[in-house]
Formats: sequence, structure tokens, C-alpha cells
Amino acid sequence: MHEYSLVQSLLDQVESIRQSERADRVISIRVNVGEFSGVEPELFRDAFDLLAETSPAQGAELEINTTRLMARCQVCGGEFDVDHF
Repeated sequence: MHEYSLVQSLLDQVESIRQSERADRVISIRVNVGEFSGVEPELFRDAFDLLAETSPAQGAELEINTTRLMARCQVCGGEFDVDHF
């Protein structure tokens, strides 16, 4: 489960931003997860719930948005959703 390492990296980045902004706490975190990224949103949330308990992001709300994979035709320039990779 690479979700744990992704969440740990996210929390490290959030902590760095919190310190640079001199914020007391983190209220919410919003992430976009690509449909074909290989990240399972439920596992990501579980990892966040576990790892955030011991971080300054404890109690923060996690919002996960799933984004579609878009492609552009090199011939006509039209954009479209990719349903199958």
C-alpha cells in the first residue's frame, strides 16, 4: 500500500507550509487523485486518519476529489475523457 507513503509525504508538505505560514493548526486538506493514478481513495483516507493522529494535522478534514484523465487529439486539438487506459 503506497497510500501510506503518499500520505506521509503530504503531511510533511502540509507541516512545512504550516510552519512557513506560522499557522497554529491545519483545518482542512484538499487533494486531487487521478482516476488512473493507482491510488485508492478509501485506503488514502484510512492512511490519513492513522498518520494524522500524531501530526499537527490532527483533526483536519480531508477532502479527496477524483479527477478524470483527459487527452487531446494531436490532429484536431479536441479534448476528451479517457475511459480506458
